[in-house]
Amino acid sequence: MQSNTSVSYKRKKIRVIEKTNIRQKIFAVLQGMILGLMLGLIAKLVDVPKITSAMPIFDELGGRLGIWVFTATLLAVFSASPQLAAGRVFSFFVAMLFMYYIYTVLFLGFFPKGQIIFWGACAIVSPFCAFVIWFARGKGWISIICAALPITALLIKLNILTLLFGKGTRLY
Repeated sequence: MQSNTSVSYKRKKIRVIEKTNIRQKIFAVLQGMILGLMLGLIAKLVDVPKITSAMPIFDELGGRLGIWVFTATLLAVFSASPQLAAGRVFSFFVAMLFMYYIYTVLFLGFFPKGQIIFWGACAIVSPFCAFVIWFARGKGWISIICAALPITALLIKLNILTLLFGKGTRLY
């Protein structure tokens, strides 16, 4: 009991949890889900070779890991609590993946198993990451470290892929 109180006190010193009622919590999770559905559909609609070759910016936005990490980070840090951040980000990724791959299977007629497994693993890990990232808007060194985590993750992934496969490696 003593250690739980100590952990709670330390968390409150970093960032204060905002009080929310059940309606606000449901709305926040639904907000993440709706955003995920919309962005999943948009990402799939612009993921067409004719569009991406004519306007490569669409491939850069929807087809890269960075935009999804950025969106999830915003959802997490602007949540009322770390638990709500975890719920919002998880609902966002599940909805985004659902829409993206349902469109792929129903309208394009193929099942990209490897990509589904990769993004499914990202969705499973996302609530834990969102819980930690929520503290980035707080005070002190811990919040600074939490703010640096998404950028560091992307830089490490970029560096590892560049070392393994050379320049121009696509970040899935």
